[in-house]
Amino acid sequence: MSKHIYANLAPMGWIDLTTDPNCVVSIDRMDPITWYKSNGILDSIEMNTIPGYLTDYPFVHVLFENKEYRVSPLSFQIVDD
Repeated sequence: MSKHIYANLAPMGWIDLTTDPNCVVSIDRMDPITWYKSNGILDSIEMNTIPGYLTDYPFVHVLFENKEYRVSPLSFQIVDD
């Protein structure tokens, strides 16, 4: 069974991150599968209250096809086939 990590990247929509061999996820710069297997570490800090600034919301850095994205954790889907 193979695993695919999809992210909603603007303006392209849902993209399989595993199709780019140079794709890295998080500030730890892991490949998408390793990132998922290590529990999908977020790059943002933990929050106990509603944030007052956009930069305080949870996010993950994604480098896909040489473009940097800041992606909400809600914009990932994992597919096993």
